[in-house]
Amino acid sequence: MPRRPFAAAVLAFALAAAPAAVAFADGDRTAEDPILALLAQLKDDQPVEVRLAALREAAGTDDPRLIAPLGKLLKAPEEDVRLAAVTTLASRTMPDTQKRAAAALLERSKALQAAFEKDVSKKDELVAVVKGLHDLAQESTIDGLLDGIELGVDLAVVEARAMAVANVPSAKAIEGLIDYMGRQHRGGTGLRGVLSKALMYATGAKQANDVDAWRGWWKDVKATFDFQAAAAARASARDAKAAKDAAKKAATEPKAKRKKNDTTPPKDGDKPADPEKPADPEKPNEA
Repeated sequence: MPRRPFAAAVLAFALAAAPAAVAFADGDRTAEDPILALLAQLKDDQPVEVRLAALREAAGTDDPRLIAPLGKLLKAPEEDVRLAAVTTLASRTMPDTQKRAAAALLERSKALQAAFEKDVSKKDELVAVVKGLHDLAQESTIDGLLDGIELGVDLAVVEARAMAVANVPSAKAIEGLIDYMGRQHRGGTGLRGVLSKALMYATGAKQANDVDAWRGWWKDVKATFDFQAAAAARASARDAKAAKDAAKKAATEPKAKRKKNDTTPPKDGDKPADPEKPADPEKPNEA
């Protein structure tokens, strides 16, 4: 009998300490696995600033557990969060996560395409999603991207779709673009020109807007076409353009003017600035 109060006290102490022990264990897991903390910060109940910071961090972290919450943020109420989620999904590097990210972006593009047909303000977001699909370059997205070409006549959207298809290193991409060029696009809409541009981007070849010329060319080179070399050439061209655009932007930015008494030391090899001449003393007033 005397032992029962002691046992009850021990049990009560253990139950009271249990939540703290669980919290401590959760903290340990979070410390050991930073993805858990990142997942918590991506939840839709977090402030916008927290989610945006987490999205920036997730852009450099390719973990399969991030795909589902990132896909959910494609429908976030805030446009900044949605666009950041697109960028983060498009930055996946592993084959499996790239494929899953592309599936999420393709599904989102369908919803945005339908919304864009009623509300043109959705255009920029739709183009951003399609450009994300371009960067992921997944063969599984070719059909969906091509089908979207028929859904509207906005050439900016059509071009984004065509270029996304062209960036996929696959015979299916090239053949799909040639096939769409031959479908009722006889001129006047600009679609043939856009598709020809995409084919040039995909292959490095030039056959103008002539679908028969493209078909004949592809028939001759298909067996030996080097998709990886073509992809490397596209990447190199994009890098060169980005560097050129950055240099052009830097050249147009106003340069900071040096203040009159600025004593910034000269760079190596530069001629030291001449010392300022002392001001002439004031002349005394003549009586």
